[in-house]
Amino acid sequence: MAKELKANQKNAFKMPGIAHFNDAIRDGLKGFVMNEHDKGFVNGKPGMEDIIKKASLVV
Repeated sequence: MAKELKANQKNAFKMPGIAHFNDAIRDGLKGFVMNEHDKGFVNGKPGMEDIIKKASLVV
């Protein structure tokens, strides 16, 4: 399937009213899911504020 036809976050603007799960918010808040030692923002990892802000923007 062509990239521009796929239902993903990059094409979300083409699908008003459809929500998309955001991995960046999850990983920024709790840590990278594939690394059990990664802390994330809620457990005190520094420098995560900008990642969470960017991932939280509504476009």
